[in-house]
Parts: sequence; C-alpha cells; structure tokens
Amino acid sequence: MHRADAIDFLLVYFAAALLLLPLSRRLGVSSVLGYLAAGLLVGPSGLSWVEKNEAVEIASEVGVLFLLFVVGLELSSDRLAGLRRDALGLGTAQVLTTGAVLALVLAGFGTTPAAAIVIGFSLALSSTAIVLQILRESGELSRRTGRAALGVLLLQDLAVVPLLVAVPLLARGGEGLVAALGLAALKAVVAVAVLVFVGRRILQRLYTEVARLREPEVALLLTLLVAIGTGALTEAAGLSAPLGAFLAGVLLAETDFRHQVTADVLPFRGLLLGVFFVGVGLSIDVSLLADRGFELALLVTLLLVAKGGLLFALGRPFGLTTAQSLHLAFLLPQAGEFAFVTLGAAIAAGVVSPEAGTLFLATVTAGMFLSPPFALAGRRLATRIDRAASGGAASLDREARELENHVVVAGGGRVGSTVIRVLAENGIGAVAVDADPERVSALRRIGVPAVVGDASRSVLLEAAGVGRARAVVVTLDDPVAAERICSALRRDHPKLDVIARASDAAHGARLLEAGAGVAVAENLEGSLELAARALEAFEIPGPEIDRCLDALRADDYAKLLRS
Repeated sequence: MHRADAIDFLLVYFAAALLLLPLSRRLGVSSVLGYLAAGLLVGPSGLSWVEKNEAVEIASEVGVLFLLFVVGLELSSDRLAGLRRDALGLGTAQVLTTGAVLALVLAGFGTTPAAAIVIGFSLALSSTAIVLQILRESGELSRRTGRAALGVLLLQDLAVVPLLVAVPLLARGGEGLVAALGLAALKAVVAVAVLVFVGRRILQRLYTEVARLREPEVALLLTLLVAIGTGALTEAAGLSAPLGAFLAGVLLAETDFRHQVTADVLPFRGLLLGVFFVGVGLSIDVSLLADRGFELALLVTLLLVAKGGLLFALGRPFGLTTAQSLHLAFLLPQAGEFAFVTLGAAIAAGVVSPEAGTLFLATVTAGMFLSPPFALAGRRLATRIDRAASGGAASLDREARELENHVVVAGGGRVGSTVIRVLAENGIGAVAVDADPERVSALRRIGVPAVVGDASRSVLLEAAGVGRARAVVVTLDDPVAAERICSALRRDHPKLDVIARASDAAHGARLLEAGAGVAVAENLEGSLELAARALEAFEIPGPEIDRCLDALRADDYAKLLRS
C-alpha cells in the first residue's frame, strides 16, 4: 500500500465514519451497520474512492484481536468456567450439525464432497466481531443469550484450527486426516495450558513492576505487547490470534490492573474494529447482484434459515427458553470473518473453484451486512414472546434474573437513569431498584429491567441479582434511605463494590461508615466542574486542569475519609 493510498483511506474512513455513525445512532441501529454502510459507500461498489488492500486487512485483524482481548478482560477464569456448557455443549453441537447439514445440501446440488465439507463448515462459523460488538452496544453480553452466544463463538474460533488442517488433506483425497486432526488438537491443548500456566505467574508481577515506573506510555506498550504477543503465540501453535488475545484478557481480569488495561486499549479497539467493518463493506460487490443475483439471494436465504433454524432447535436442549433460543438464532445465522480465511485456503488448494469461492465469499459478506437488523429483529421478537407468555413486567424480571457481572442501581431517578445510560453505552447491564412505580414503569418502557420496592430490603436486592452483580450504585437523594441500603449491603454482601451518592462531605462520611466503599459528594463534583469550565475560559490546557482538579478531589476526599 503506497503512502498516498494509506492517507486517502484514512481520510475517507474518518470522514465517512464521522457522518454515518451519528446517523446510525440517531436511527437507533448498531454502529456496525454504520461502518458497513461507510465501506459500501466509499468502496468499489459505491463512489470508488478506496479499495480494500493488505494494510486494511491487517488493521482489521488487529481490531478483532483487541475486541476479544477486551471481552476477556470482562471475564475471569471462574466466569469463563461458567461458559463450559455453552461452549463445549451448545457450541460443539451447533458447529457439527450446521456444518453437516449445509455440506449435505451442497452435495445434493452437485458440489464435490471435499468442497461441500469445507464450504459447509466455513459457513457454520459466525462473526465474532459483529456479534460481540452488537451485544456490547445493547448491554446484552452479561445476559443469558449473550453468554450463550459468547460460548458458541469461542468454540467456533477453536473449530477454525481443524478446518484449516483438513483443507490440504482433502485436496489430496483425505489421507491421514484423522491423525492430523488429533495432532492439531493436542497442540492446541498444550498451547492453551502453557499460556495459562505462565500468564498466571508473571502478569501480576510484570504489571506491578511497570506501575512503579509511573510511566503511562510504558504501561500501554506492555498491554499492546501482551495482547498482540499472546495472539502471535497462539497463531504459531495453530490457533487463532484473537483466541490468544481473549485468553490474555481473561488472565489479566484476575489482576489488580484490569480497569487500567481496559481504559488503555478501548480507543485502539474502537478504531481498528471500525476498519474491519469498513473493510467488509468495501468487499461488497454490487455487480455480482446483477450477474448472479438469484443464486446469491438463494444462498444467503439458505444460510440464514438453515443456520438460524438449527440454532433455535438446539437452544432448548441446552437450557435456553423459547425466546432466548429465537434471539440466539437471529444473532448467529451469518457466516463470519474466519470464512474468508478457510475459503481462501480452499481456493488456493484447489478444493473449491475460484468461481464458486467468489459466490460463497459474497454470501458471507451479504450475511454479515444483514446481521445488525437481524439481531435487532430477534431481540424485539424475543421480548414480545416473553411479554405475551408472562406479561411485560415478568419478562423484564426474568432479564434481571439472567444478568450477571452487572450493576444494581438503587434509585431510578435523574441520577440513576444517567448512570444506567452510561453503563449501557459501555456494554454493561444494569438493574434498577426504585420505590416509585411510575419511575419503574418508565425504565421498563425503554427496556431496562427494574424492580419496585425499598432497596434496603434484602429480598428486593436479591430480585435485582445482587449476588451475581459486580457493583451497586446508590443514587437516592434520601440520606437516611441511602445509609440504610449501604448498611444492608455491608451486612449481606461484604465483598461487593458499593458506590454511593452523597449530598455533601458529612453525608459521605456517614455513608462510608454505613458500608459504602466509595462516596461521591455531588456538591464537590459540581463545584469542580464549574471550576473546570472557568479554567477553560482562560485557555488552560486540559491535562493541567485535570491535574489540578484531581489534587483538589484527592484532598477533599481524604478529609472526608478522616472525618
């Protein structure tokens, strides 16, 4: 890629994303669709301003790697163990049944057995990048359907390995296939075991030493090295690089530096993942619709219906409700980014003809483009089924019971609603508890699980899933009620993070004494914000303002803690 081409791509990428992303948000659709539309608009099928090339593909791969790294940071080995049934059970069943059914259908249409196997199992793999981004944006990653989707996607990432091993062997007639697959599985198990064993012993120590340097750039470089380095190691062992980054994230989730690492990599993940989605949009060949439109439409329909139908059928035996199974079927029916890899290898090996490969790659791209509206439709259908079966409030109560690693927000007023909105923007689920039925109804109307009642009562907190929550945020403006809630939480859940809203420093001290881990004095934060605006009027640089306010904040909260 020439330097001028790179500059042209970046210019067009940022401009198109800047225009289409806010539009997609305003229309209430996923940002994924905005990025895909941007790629289609500026690519060969649109204005022909840029073309997909090797540099775009590399940036895309790194973006997917960072997405899995951040998802891993939100888990831990204990929470990952909870995905075993979804990954090993549902995921294995989905890959095997979908791959076999699609292969049989393709063979019935005259495709050679070897090509049918490779194409069928390639199309059985869904898009990790698109689905996880959709789940993060909707705050559903911590819900039952989101956890099931994550488990299936992780197993699919593992399934890429035997599929790539099988391609050259199928090109030679399948000789030695079983032995090669067994060796690949052994290498994968050893690689993961070594990575986990070493990572658990050195990551905490390594980050502690770097933290002592007090050099943010060094800490960031270490994080980039860990994410990309583990990806390179697993790729060298025959596994996918994003899977290695995911495991690194899981290991870092058990250290004290999880939140700092997440903050460091989020900008990279967003920008590079956007390049991936734009790259998919660039790959869409509209001219193919004119030449082979009927075949393409037939293949896309077959893929979405067959794969979605099998996912729906498999959901119930693995513990999903009808609504959850339907939602999962609408989330994962597309083929994903790894299909480009496996089908490309099959074309190079002569297993799949270039003509057929082009058509199936277009099928993959079209399915990915349809993913955001499909996911939205599935979520709405699942909600309607739940509400028809048990009433609207009951369906949202069920969502509250499904959530884990979420935040319980005590108080659904102005402050509580703002907290919930910020959490949702960052892909974190929340359940509100409020004594005002009208507030609860308003929250439920916008899809937020909410419980009516006094949050200081243990039974109400349990209904909000406090035992599975990561934190509780107390936003009530009633000082006595807030202190009572903090006291109840310290008594029943002493290890839970409790962040409480305080009216002033004196109230903050009482909240800390009652059991809050953090008390945020709103009069202090309000005065600091006013001071910041005043300093901006004198054109004082932002970092200097932040340092000044941080020092004042630390001093005031230190006084609060001593009072």
